[in-house]
Amino acid sequence: MRASEVKSTIENRDDILLSTERLIIKCLNIGDITSDYISGLNDSEVNRYLDVKREKQTYDTVKSFILSNRKAENNLLFGVFKKDNKDLIGTIRILNISNFHFYADIGICLFKKEIWCKGFALEALLKVKEFAFNDLNMHFLESGVYGGNIASQKLFTRAGFELYLKIDNKYRFEDKFVETLRYKAINRNFDFNLLKN
Repeated sequence: MRASEVKSTIENRDDILLSTERLIIKCLNIGDITSDYISGLNDSEVNRYLDVKREKQTYDTVKSFILSNRKAENNLLFGVFKKDNKDLIGTIRILNISNFHFYADIGICLFKKEIWCKGFALEALLKVKEFAFNDLNMHFLESGVYGGNIASQKLFTRAGFELYLKIDNKYRFEDKFVETLRYKAINRNFDFNLLKN
């Protein structure tokens, strides 16, 4: 896929539909906002390692976040929906997509606590990673994780990401600065002919 095709994919984000055994993953729309989504973002267990915990989330703040991602030329914000009941259970975002470096960042948040530890996060992350490599033709995916976020460290490791960097005192967490960990995944099937264009 050439850079122009990646741009077209992002511009036609509503045509992206990813499916796993238990999940539907599609770009988030304003109509997908639920009270569970908003209250989940305001739950201290859910938002412990999210920047959103600094301000109370409302319909308007969530709407603004979705719209800013929909307008961005280098971001895709996916909703993760359960197939059996169509419930929105979380989001995955591919951001800072570079069609020059074939690089992107990736992050995930499942706000429905009753589905935690049941493999949904891994199922969703693996599918979006596959999409980033096969459809967006990314060579390198990266994610940052707070040092204390053991669940995310295990998740990215299980999804085939490798810890490659630890940085002390990088981000503020509550009343101190803490370690951040950087995880990477490299597309071993990357088409190097793309670098000649």
